[in-house]
Amino acid sequence: MTRIFAKNFVISATPENIDGVKERAARTLEMIEQSTRLTEDGAARKLLIEDLQNDLNSYVTQFDKVTEWQGERNVLVIDRLNVLGPKTEQALTQVMQSALKDGDTTAAYQAGVTLRNLLLGRLYANRFLIQNDDASVDRAMREFRDMELNVENLFDELEDPKRRELATEVRDLQAEYMAAFVQVRRVIGNRNTLITHHLDRIGPAVADRIERLKLAIKNEQDTLGPTAQAAILRGETITSVASVVAIIFGIILAGWIGAGITRPIRTLTGAAKAMAAGDLNQKVDTERRDEIGTLAKAFVAMRGAIDEKVSSLESEIAERTNAERKLADAQRQLELTNEQLEETVSERTAELAAKERQLRVALTNMSEGIFTLDKDHRYEMVNDRYVEMCGLPTDLVMSGRSVEEAMQVAAEHGFYGSGESENLARERFEVMISDKYEEVESTTSTGRILNYRKSPMEGGGSIVVVSDVTERRHAERELSDAFQNISSSINYASRIQKSILPANDDLARRFDEHFVIWEPRDVVGGDVYWCHAWGEGQLVLLGDCTGHGVPGAFMTLISTGALERAMAEVEVGDVPALVQRMHQLVRQSLGQDGANANANDGLELGVCYVQPGRKQLTFVGARFDLFVVRSGGVELVKSSKKGIGYPEVPTDQIFEASVIDAAPGTRFYMTTDGAIDQINDAERRRFGKARFKELLMSVQEMSMPVQGEEILKTIEDYQGAAPRLDDIAVVGFNIG
Repeated sequence: MTRIFAKNFVISATPENIDGVKERAARTLEMIEQSTRLTEDGAARKLLIEDLQNDLNSYVTQFDKVTEWQGERNVLVIDRLNVLGPKTEQALTQVMQSALKDGDTTAAYQAGVTLRNLLLGRLYANRFLIQNDDASVDRAMREFRDMELNVENLFDELEDPKRRELATEVRDLQAEYMAAFVQVRRVIGNRNTLITHHLDRIGPAVADRIERLKLAIKNEQDTLGPTAQAAILRGETITSVASVVAIIFGIILAGWIGAGITRPIRTLTGAAKAMAAGDLNQKVDTERRDEIGTLAKAFVAMRGAIDEKVSSLESEIAERTNAERKLADAQRQLELTNEQLEETVSERTAELAAKERQLRVALTNMSEGIFTLDKDHRYEMVNDRYVEMCGLPTDLVMSGRSVEEAMQVAAEHGFYGSGESENLARERFEVMISDKYEEVESTTSTGRILNYRKSPMEGGGSIVVVSDVTERRHAERELSDAFQNISSSINYASRIQKSILPANDDLARRFDEHFVIWEPRDVVGGDVYWCHAWGEGQLVLLGDCTGHGVPGAFMTLISTGALERAMAEVEVGDVPALVQRMHQLVRQSLGQDGANANANDGLELGVCYVQPGRKQLTFVGARFDLFVVRSGGVELVKSSKKGIGYPEVPTDQIFEASVIDAAPGTRFYMTTDGAIDQINDAERRRFGKARFKELLMSVQEMSMPVQGEEILKTIEDYQGAAPRLDDIAVVGFNIG
């Protein structure tokens, strides 16, 4: 009965079958222990019982391991396979329906092929869960591998971001499903190994030994009955002899002895006959200490053994009947499950057939050509659009014709350019038979440019999508020509912009030491610096115009003109008036000095005027600060909060001046916000003024030119892989 429950567990791993195995094994072990206690002699039987007990304990231990493997198998199937499979199917269906809706029939077709692989893979995975056969595993794994390849092909075809996201989800879910299925296969294999090499080996041996033990007990019972009968007959003989002898000692003594011996013997005889008739509840006196008492005890022991054996057999018969009934129920449930599975497969097959019909309609009406080749490189499927656009005779591109032959004709008509037609055709044919993705183009006799995208398929065939890219290629050429013209114009503008910047020799003549960092974000930029003699003093200016690239460059030209005119109109040395006049001139140039101004352009400006005698420096900032390094620290000279040229800044805006002593060792620095606002790639944080101050202090032991190199390197290292946000310009100098 233990084995029957174990077999039921393999078919249906229910708690009732697990408890049935353990309960029957425990009862069998209890019966073995009782047999051991009742076996007072017989070394062979004791050894048999001990071996039986050890094997049955081993059987129970191995069955516990089987239940553990079965539990792990159920978790994987319920929590992984039965969850991942439907999710993957749902995502693929969404891709296919979305692609069909948008007219992307190539992607829809690829999604349908992938969905078919998924459904077949799940079908054979479920068949393996029922039959545990290698054939189902091999077929399921083959379908999953095909699906993996088709998912990659699908991903290559998709351009819509949402469908690409769904395809990525399908790829991840398929990998999880395949990994879970491999785990299920391993767990079931381990479980079946235990059943085959342990339970199926130990079970028959235990059953055989129990049967032999039952037969031995039965033989003893068969021997004990006649022995008891012989003892009764012997007792009657003794009684008769004793009666004859007792006559000598007297009738009374003989009667007393006869009554004392004959009555219990007759009682035993009556009990034996009642037992033979099936009544095992006869009372027998076992208190006597003579041979009759011994006989009575043996009789009672025999009755107990018979009673226990009868009860055991009745229980086993009932349990076996119940187990057979449950086995029949399980078989019916299994057949019902198979019927439901076959019905599901039929429904899915019908759905796939309907979707295939939809795809064929779509292929017929799609704007792109498409054809498939079999493993022998012959046309297998060709849609009407490809026949229309390929420029070849219809009978050359029909199903069953060799693609190599069609390519030879195309080469002879000049579709592949000039050269030996056989070599050109051979090169194209090698592309078609390669086992990887390929993309080539050809020009038909009518001048149309066709783009061929070939993807290999399982089994040696391939699918090719053909697009007419004539207009696209013409537009690309026009765009390239326009780009070359624009690039030439921008490069010319760059030369113009650089021509208005002061030469390095100019700066070297005016200052003991200096450096200039001028790094436009693009070819041209919106940062600009000037250096001019103004009277007997020197002007150094750094500006940051709105925008960068070409718009910023135009602003630098406007600002340069405004500076030159302001220097001519303003009294020498009046730096606030110089900045105010530049503000007015920039507004006029941009048309931002009237009520209808609709632009918001201008610049931030820092102006340093080194007074005659070079003892003091006058600074005026329009939303532009000055960094002064002296006495072992960095001072920040604040500026006005208003820029210049902007329509919201009043025409008569006053810009305040700061006068700074230029003691020996004092160094002056101005920077546009491109360096301050540059972010890094790790934290996306600005370089900032605090870090810029620390950088200035760290380079004070270096010469000015080396300082410039170190400052630029530090900013670039901080930027890392982050994008450059703005133009960068830094000017540093000393005057004593």
